[in-house]
Amino acid sequence: MLKIDKLSRRFGQNMVVNAACVEIPDGQMLGVIGPTGAGKSTLLRMISRLIDPTEGRILRADVDIAQLTGRDLREWRSDCAMMAAQFNLVGQVSAMTNVLSGLLAGMPHWRTKARIFTPRERAQAMQALARVGMAHAAQQRVAVLSQAGQKRVAIARALAQQPKFLLADDPAAQLDPQQTADVMAVLRAINRQDGVTVICALGDPQIAIASCDRIIGLREGRIVFDGAPDALGRAQLYDIYGAAGYAFIDAPIAMEMVSAA
Repeated sequence: MLKIDKLSRRFGQNMVVNAACVEIPDGQMLGVIGPTGAGKSTLLRMISRLIDPTEGRILRADVDIAQLTGRDLREWRSDCAMMAAQFNLVGQVSAMTNVLSGLLAGMPHWRTKARIFTPRERAQAMQALARVGMAHAAQQRVAVLSQAGQKRVAIARALAQQPKFLLADDPAAQLDPQQTADVMAVLRAINRQDGVTVICALGDPQIAIASCDRIIGLREGRIVFDGAPDALGRAQLYDIYGAAGYAFIDAPIAMEMVSAA
């Protein structure tokens, strides 16, 4: 269980996440939805401790993740893999090298500096690429891969850490509907087969409805919806997105996602 307790983040005078409270059971696939600027990415970045909260707690087995430092913080970041919206891949090196870079946080400093990987670590990276259907591209430069291919490599890099939590910031960005279905199916398989808790920040609620066990809706940094996908109707979409939420009601992607899962 991961417990978010009155978690807030302020940038200057702007409260981006405002007193968020939520409990996330182990093994759940959670979609965090909301319009641009609602605080979705900031919430994920606080959970992963890439940024610190202004207030509040992140509790895991009665340990406040928000207070971790040093080795304990590095261990948490290894357990909680973050897949950024911009991928943070290095385009001029191979997919394999990018995936191996996900293991650096858990390695001794001297090996991190020298970029020395064991045969076991290389096998671990190859297995992660195979899990996302990218083993054939292991030695290809990431820059020549499609957007969908790069997404899969980013997932493989996170998966190679063997995390307990996988946080995916806008995994459907810049993908067409079929590519979106494929990438979300990969995340769903990791969640179901490995028991990894997956938390996805998504702009389109239809993707969350088709893929996630539970959905949280953010608006102006506050949680305004927390429930099952089938509870997300017109009134709830209005609460989250305003009048723009009605445009999602008849979107066709949900059926495509379900058929691909």
